[in-house]
Amino acid sequence: MASPYVSTLFGQSVKSVLDGWTALQLAVSHGFGGPDSQEKAEWMVYAIETWFKENANIQSDELEDFLEDVLNAEFDMVIEDGSLALIAHMICKYFRLCSEGREAEVRQSIASQPKAALQGCTQGHSNQEVEGEEAENGEVMACSSGGGDVVRASRSHLAPTQPVQPAQQNNTDGEDMEVEDGWEVVKRGRKK
Repeated sequence: MASPYVSTLFGQSVKSVLDGWTALQLAVSHGFGGPDSQEKAEWMVYAIETWFKENANIQSDELEDFLEDVLNAEFDMVIEDGSLALIAHMICKYFRLCSEGREAEVRQSIASQPKAALQGCTQGHSNQEVEGEEAENGEVMACSSGGGDVVRASRSHLAPTQPVQPAQQNNTDGEDMEVEDGWEVVKRGRKK
């Protein structure tokens, strides 16, 4: 059944990317967003499409932050597999291609877009080990792909982590990290 939210080729490409995102489809299939999980995933397509229509020059890191916020708010979920950046980059690429009128290229790419691979997924609960890693709070899902990559998504219950000594650190990615009251705050800088 076609989504009522998809209205353009760009919307179709966003839907294709989100349908192939294992972490999101894992959350949907396990009801992380409650009984309306599927509708929330479909709404994300509409929200992204609308945001791009109404704003010029949305950058990949802005979309990544948006996706992270939506997943946290709507699915009570934190993605730990690095896929947020990849998904944001792919969506921005599709927007650029659609804006340039390269419809045939977009349609061909949509047709070859992989589907989410949920068959290798395991589920664990609070403080239970899942594929060699332990969850601190909530429910953890882990999937192994054939290429050795592990997709991890954890369902957060917003409980604070272990208290950490206040300090200023430098992350290897060039992001500043401050520790405040037991929470790590990561400040993202724009790439130059």
